[in-house]
Amino acid sequence: MIIQIKEPTLKEFFRKIVITSVIFGTLFSLGQLFNQITHYPFSLGWSEGNRLWDYSIKYGSNRYITYDGNPIYAFLDKGRALVWGWIYLIPNIGIWGVRFWDAVIKSFPYFGLGLALVWPQRRNISKSSVILFALWTFLFIRQGPIHTPLVISAIFIVISVSIKNVGLSIILIIASAYLAEMTRFNWTYAPGLWAGMLALLQINNPSLVKNEAKKLFRPLIFGLAGYFGGQILPTIIDKINNPESEKSIEVIYDFQKSMVFKQILLWDRWLPNLTYGPGIILSLFIVALPVAIVLIYLFRSKKWQINWLQFIGVAIPGLAFLIVGLIASVKIGGGGDLHNMDMFLIFLVLLIGINWTKIWEIFLNFQNRLYPFLFVTILLVFPVFFSLRSGTPLILPNDYRVDEVLQIIQNEADEKQLNGGEVLFMDQRQLITFDYIKNVVLVDDYDKKVLINRTFANDPERFAIFYEDLSNQRFSLILSNILKDDLQYDNPFSEENNYWVEAVVLPILEYYRPSFTFEDLDIQLLVPIK
Repeated sequence: MIIQIKEPTLKEFFRKIVITSVIFGTLFSLGQLFNQITHYPFSLGWSEGNRLWDYSIKYGSNRYITYDGNPIYAFLDKGRALVWGWIYLIPNIGIWGVRFWDAVIKSFPYFGLGLALVWPQRRNISKSSVILFALWTFLFIRQGPIHTPLVISAIFIVISVSIKNVGLSIILIIASAYLAEMTRFNWTYAPGLWAGMLALLQINNPSLVKNEAKKLFRPLIFGLAGYFGGQILPTIIDKINNPESEKSIEVIYDFQKSMVFKQILLWDRWLPNLTYGPGIILSLFIVALPVAIVLIYLFRSKKWQINWLQFIGVAIPGLAFLIVGLIASVKIGGGGDLHNMDMFLIFLVLLIGINWTKIWEIFLNFQNRLYPFLFVTILLVFPVFFSLRSGTPLILPNDYRVDEVLQIIQNEADEKQLNGGEVLFMDQRQLITFDYIKNVVLVDDYDKKVLINRTFANDPERFAIFYEDLSNQRFSLILSNILKDDLQYDNPFSEENNYWVEAVVLPILEYYRPSFTFEDLDIQLLVPIK
């Protein structure tokens, strides 16, 4: 008896390569995130350390000593304060634990969005297909990357549309819109538009004809729920918390929001430039093209059947997300990646997700038609190449060097405070958060992120108090990143650097001089010029 062993076909082999590539890309991208988990006390990036300080303020303000006992001001929206900040409710959690949570929150919700989208389709596809889409969603969103609160909002929307209980759906949509608005005001309308669009696409051949119009109740009420959660509810809550407020029911513009409208727009960031090589438009085109090709194929082949009303329900939100993202991307300080295209990228994920069963069928069962299979293959594989564009080992100074610098900072801070002086941490505030530098009375003014955003707003009046404090040499010691006074014209973020130099660096160096400079750590201690 001869036993024949079935050899895998070339098609099966190719499919396995594609799936393996997605898995490998996911692991590599996760490695980039979890590679940042370390006990290293100093900042791992330009603002990473001060961000860890920001996140601690809402639930961990008891870690700080202040001069006046007033609430501590942090340059942070309520959404991120909630999502990242609750970890500080854990007593004495250290920097390793917070960085671990940061990696988790920047990854697992991405998978969650993918799972939420295809879970209702699980009876029609295999478990491996469900998992593959979750991995692909993670990789696709990482091309932004996209801030987690918006991803969580999208998860709420997907769940709300997939359940039959309209009341619960409305609650989820309101919560989603409220979370979006409290994080970034330009996200306000996204949850309602997503919910209305997805609900509209669930209807079989919707129509405005009188007898059929009642089918549109669900998309309409979902859209209105999003409007309520993003526009009206925040004002109601604000009035409850501040009963003397005279604000009417409108979007509440706080300090961060008001600055956005004053910031300079650098339109050349759309095109290839030194800050972001391919430029926003070309990069977005490359990212979105595989999605567009697959969706167009599904539409033309009648696999995705939508009528004119549904087409409009998809096209209008998509165009709105595209325009808002493109404009936000040229705001000074941005344009270095696609993160401001966040609403549009999630919009694309939603459309792929609701069609995943059809896409998976093409991937598995193509016969003589090669092109559809290639379209799907490119869709799956391209985010993998994007994930491989960056990623380096985490190389840190040795423990002896770290301890040496910490001791110098501690000694300088102790000496200045002992003599009645104030110490300003413009940077590296996490050293106070996690008790690497002890007994420092916190000055919450003049976080470098606040200063640079005020710089970009091009509003000299906001610097009046800062300049007065500098001229009076209010601070006996300033800890900052290394202040360099050279203007740049042919480097990434040259425009941002030059605004920073002229508005912040030069005024500081007029009244303060470096006393210690640690080049390998990008830390500088400055004292008044006598």
